[in-house]
Amino acid sequence: MTWTGVLQRVDVGPGAWRLVLGDGSTLGLYGAVPAELNEKRVVVRGQVLDGVGIGMVGGALVQVESVEAC
Repeated sequence: MTWTGVLQRVDVGPGAWRLVLGDGSTLGLYGAVPAELNEKRVVVRGQVLDGVGIGMVGGALVQVESVEAC
């Protein structure tokens, strides 16, 4: 699947990444995320990990396949 939004680093525990979508909802991101894209508009490709979430980061958790600036 593919999502477009703003990438944000969240200081929760050791740190986490989330994607803020256009409607204000968020997705937690799991996997390699380029730090230089923090606060940039990006396209994320990946798969939703069913039944998994990160409390303060976002609803669903996405296993990241790629992150690209748009």
